[in-house]
Amino acid sequence: MAKGPRPGDGPVAASEGRRVGMLVAEAQEALAHARSEEAVLRIVADHACRMLQARLTAVWTPDMYGWLVPRATAGAAEEYAQGLKLSVRKDRPSGAGMAGVAFREGRIIALNTEGAPPPGMLPQRWEAWRRRAAVHGFRQVLILPLRYRGTSLGLLNCYLAGSGPPPPAAWEAVRGLAITATAALHGMYLREETMLTLAAAREARDAETLEHALRVSLYAERLAEELGVLDPEQLERIRWGALLHDVGKIGLPDEVLKQAGKLNAAAWRVVRRHPGTGYELIRRLEFLGEARQVVLAHHERFDGTGYPRGLRGEAIPLGARIFAVVDTLDAITSDRPYRPAADYLRAAAEIRQGAGTQLDPAAVAAFERIREEQWTRLRRRARQGFFSRLRPRRCR
Repeated sequence: MAKGPRPGDGPVAASEGRRVGMLVAEAQEALAHARSEEAVLRIVADHACRMLQARLTAVWTPDMYGWLVPRATAGAAEEYAQGLKLSVRKDRPSGAGMAGVAFREGRIIALNTEGAPPPGMLPQRWEAWRRRAAVHGFRQVLILPLRYRGTSLGLLNCYLAGSGPPPPAAWEAVRGLAITATAALHGMYLREETMLTLAAAREARDAETLEHALRVSLYAERLAEELGVLDPEQLERIRWGALLHDVGKIGLPDEVLKQAGKLNAAAWRVVRRHPGTGYELIRRLEFLGEARQVVLAHHERFDGTGYPRGLRGEAIPLGARIFAVVDTLDAITSDRPYRPAADYLRAAAEIRQGAGTQLDPAAVAAFERIREEQWTRLRRRARQGFFSRLRPRRCR
């Protein structure tokens, strides 16, 4: 992290050291309270920008197609990163991208518009970058891998207006910030792996279970956004709750879980216990927060006729009301042993019909504002195992 000024550095250097030191302390406190990937990435982008007084800082992470996409930006030139994708592959026809080299090899790379193109980059590509950089007011970019134990999780790119080296204290502070933030992100990734392991615990007994859980978790997050949930931590908890909704079925006996046809009264009484069983399994995991309530309440109905507590209306946790809509969507549009999948229009019609009885009308209205193509894209993402946007399976 940043050090104080050395004796003899003079008042300017001393002032700069104090400025950077205050930002370091501020970043450390913010990271200590961050509870989501998005929060950590925003802290990194914002504080790195202020430390270096950059035109732009951007944090890039891989998407499910193998491109690096911006997840957090800060600075006066944020429009530069909008809609931009960076290649991480060696075989792109346009030549090797330096971002890809930094990501794959874990090397810090500096590109200066006044220099020659780096080895392997096509001259026309280099000229195109120089022109675009000039438009946005920067003359160099410092590419810093966010790397944990040999694995790159993303990149922090710092775009500077000057062509000279950054102030040593500020650059050291940014490098320290990247190390601290990457450790925090890795810890969050491990939590997501824990969630996936719990969700997959039934997969040996029901091969469709994990894919269903992945789909409804991503659907629930998207519907929550449409309903106006903006807090990244709350979105994450809703996603986790949907992912783990059926974890309590681990305790169901095979003769009930695999029973074909309609359940008899005794088997139905056993099945109805699984929300409570699931809640008991995870209730001591404090970091799950309201996700635990989604697990407990995912079979409640808006009209109060659900179980296990017969909650009605807005007494049902928001995450559970959101889950009910997306679970209906997935149930209708997925194959079942007793029937083939129906199309989206059939699912949308049944969801509309359930508004006010099974389903929250507000959640249904939000569902109808989301285009079918978005649901299809999320279904594809689930199929590819892209649950955490920090480390997608295809980019490992």
